[in-house]
Order: sequence, then C-alpha cells, then structure tokens
Amino acid sequence: PLDVVMFKPLSTAYSTKLSTYLYKSQRIILVKKGDFFPLFQKAWITSFKWWSCILVTKEGERG
Repeated sequence: PLDVVMFKPLSTAYSTKLSTYLYKSQRIILVKKGDFFPLFQKAWITSFKWWSCILVTKEGERG
C-alpha cells in the first residue's frame, strides 16, 4: 500500500531533517513557513525512489 511504502519513509525522513535542523540551530531558531519547503524537499528526495513507485504499482496490479 502507498501509505506504507511511500509515505512512512517520507514521514521518517522529514522528522529526521527537522530534528537535524533544530539541533544545528540549537533550538534557538523557530521553524517558519519558509523553512518548511527546503526541509520537505530534502526529505522527499531522500525517501521517494523510483523503485518504490514500481513496487507500489506492481502490488496494485496483483490486487
């Protein structure tokens, strides 16, 4: 299923990127709207791989 194969790794990657960002800023800087997309984009690139998409598609074809 899409939620397990694709979005769980995205959630984990985003949490990791956010934690790293907060750690590097020593939690002094608040996360603003402008910070969201760069963090999300890095998480997206880290977690969404072409083979995951193929795996989900093949699972869907089997029913």
